[in-house]
Amino acid sequence: MSELSRRYPFDVRPGHRETMESYTRRLLEANFETDQHRNQLITLTTHSKTRIDRDAAWLSVLTAKNKRADLHLLPHPSGWLTHDDGSTCEFCSELLPQRWMCTLCSHGASIEQNPHFENLVCIRHSRWVGMTTAPEDQHPVTSEHIEAEIQFRKLRRQHRIDVRLFTLLGQALAPEADRDDDSPTEAETFPLAIAIAAAITTPDFARIFFNPNTRFTDAYAHLVSTLDNVIGSPATDLSRALWLYARPTAWAVRHSALTASPFELAWPHDFPLNTAVANSLTSGPTELEPFSNYLAVTGDDPASAARFGLGFVSERRVGAPNPSVGRKRQVLTICSSGHQFETDRARPFAPPATTPLKCPVCQNDVIQPGYNDLESSHPEIAAEFDETKNGGLTAKQIPASSKEYYIWRCAKGHNYPATASNRTAARSKCPVCLNRLIVPGINDIATTHPQLLAEWHPSWLRRFPPTKYGAGSQESIRWVCPNDHEYPMSIADRVKSKGCQQCRTGRKRPGTEGLDESHPLIAAEWHPTLNGKVKPSDRTRGSGDNMYWLCPAGHTYRERIERRTAGYKCSVCSRRTLVPGVNDLASTQPILVTEFHPYLNHPKVPSKISAGTQLLWWKCTANGHTHQQSVPHRLLSKGCPKCPAEERILRTTV
Repeated sequence: MSELSRRYPFDVRPGHRETMESYTRRLLEANFETDQHRNQLITLTTHSKTRIDRDAAWLSVLTAKNKRADLHLLPHPSGWLTHDDGSTCEFCSELLPQRWMCTLCSHGASIEQNPHFENLVCIRHSRWVGMTTAPEDQHPVTSEHIEAEIQFRKLRRQHRIDVRLFTLLGQALAPEADRDDDSPTEAETFPLAIAIAAAITTPDFARIFFNPNTRFTDAYAHLVSTLDNVIGSPATDLSRALWLYARPTAWAVRHSALTASPFELAWPHDFPLNTAVANSLTSGPTELEPFSNYLAVTGDDPASAARFGLGFVSERRVGAPNPSVGRKRQVLTICSSGHQFETDRARPFAPPATTPLKCPVCQNDVIQPGYNDLESSHPEIAAEFDETKNGGLTAKQIPASSKEYYIWRCAKGHNYPATASNRTAARSKCPVCLNRLIVPGINDIATTHPQLLAEWHPSWLRRFPPTKYGAGSQESIRWVCPNDHEYPMSIADRVKSKGCQQCRTGRKRPGTEGLDESHPLIAAEWHPTLNGKVKPSDRTRGSGDNMYWLCPAGHTYRERIERRTAGYKCSVCSRRTLVPGVNDLASTQPILVTEFHPYLNHPKVPSKISAGTQLLWWKCTANGHTHQQSVPHRLLSKGCPKCPAEERILRTTV
């Protein structure tokens, strides 16, 4: 039989919710084993060094070496606590410490229990167990504690008390005791804490205290009166603590009444108000008392309320602490207007007072229906919200400051995308009506000025389609006038009737010198047929018309008149225009291109480049030398400069 499966000779029964460490200690002691024995068995099971893996391995060993199939030694993440809807959260177990089992139930053994929130008094032995009481401090209790424990279990079943309310009451009651020595213990305040919890969580108390029609001063007076009846003496700090504790629930009831929506707590650990009771409360008057008056009843402001509440465990933590920022965590809080929001500051509204927390609802960063949704704050803009195009979304469901894009419909029926913040803050209007958004068939130039399409340059129709531009566009495109003059001009200028400049100013004025008179040699190269009816005598030396010319070598090319008179000659002869078979390198230097390197010049080929100044690779036919030169330098050296002069390829040419 393996050492891992051989059972211990002396069996030990696990205690109620006992921790694995506590059970291990008692089991090893009963079987005269040590921690070294435990470590040896874990090593035989796993080689992992992590705490989780080693604990899982030891639990499997305990199960194998024990006659019980399931030991129930693992703690529950929520401390076996659930909300009214059956869910749990981090705060359920956050305030729960390690517990100790009743020493009489354990027959004198010190059994440590996993955190849980029940059985504060052992009714069987009339013994105080408590939340934080050590085994040696457990003691007998009176019938008052037994009755309080029975009431406590009833409140727990009805979800009328949780660990947050219980801890708040315990800490708030300690300063109220009339003692000359130390503050009262948890056991001493237990019966009174349970009596208060039972009194303030009844439906009758809630119907008066949380009624939106009740003045805040009257609600606070009702709270004080209820506490006086239970305690028998004034309890100022306790009244204030419970007043601040009930503030989120009072806001939730008020919000439900104002918006005609079902009541819902912002956090399950707020005041345990019954949902049916809350939904039965109506707003009554159209105008309710400002919620900012709530804190004024106790002379508090958001800063003092937050600082006072911290001492009574009233932080409503949302997430676990982030190790990268120390012990800071998100906390839910309420601004003076009653809006709840989250913050990652360790202490909301903490000093310095010059930098108060900014409520995202008041700043329109978070939507609160009935307060800052688009329909409530900007009804005239909400009327243009297109619910069909937005997938059924309504203006009540988005904030006025939203940065998301939605579809709007203006009074003329134009649909366009825009953010709610631009519509509200920047007061933006329909971009289609303002011609900032071009919609084909509505405000494009092809629709508004169809007569201009005849002058749109054919080669630019695909690159710049008229349906993409409006009449006010500053895009510069090329146009062709009825006289075949090409010219660039912005669409906006063309719409303003600024047509072809050449047609307006390029013709020779009466009495001025024509091109045939001022430059007869240039006029002699005027193409006889391609310029239509226009003659050199019809244009002046400074004309910008782009005309056809015929050079003495027989090349046909286009050039502006002003550039010809400035000294520009045939673009083909000067190699500014490449014409294959005429002025390409293969045609002008057929002998030299035989040394054109076969692959180092890729993708250049002699038939598609001119004899310019660019550097090219050459491989001489005489000795195979590879050299990089421009065509003019290659011609000057008559071939490869590495070869003797008599072996160069152009040695016999001039």
